[in-house]
Amino acid sequence: MDIHLTEELLNELASSLENLEAQQGALLQFLKDKGVITDEQFEPYLTQAGNASSVRWRAARVRLEHILSGVRKREEAQEQTRKEAEQQRQETQSQEKKQSINFRKHRQTEQESSPEEEKQTKPERAQTEGATATASNRQKKSKKEDRPDSRHTAADEDAA
Repeated sequence: MDIHLTEELLNELASSLENLEAQQGALLQFLKDKGVITDEQFEPYLTQAGNASSVRWRAARVRLEHILSGVRKREEAQEQTRKEAEQQRQETQSQEKKQSINFRKHRQTEQESSPEEEKQTKPERAQTEGATATASNRQKKSKKEDRPDSRHTAADEDAA
């Protein structure tokens, strides 16, 4: 709750109560000093005034609770919003950290594979490339042999 609002309410309430107490005490003492009223005569009036005051103060408490509950609700909503924003920020940081780690791992993997290729000498690379080309040529030849030659005729097959 806003501490300044609470302090302001308490200051206003205390000053009002001080004034009322001073007036009530002065009035009662004045009536007693003049002999207008005795304590026994004043008792029923004091009880009646106490009951009326109790009702007024109850109503004042309800109004204050309503006002303060609105303040509490706003503060709770702000706190919830702050917590959600903090959680979102932490999730974002966590995702960024994971992405950074994955990026570093990927880069490290690339760097580890690059030196192996660089270590291979030119003749070794040529051999590897030549072996690949030779294997490719063999596959092409075997495919040609598997296919019947379109230039052969039925007569060629009879002669054979």
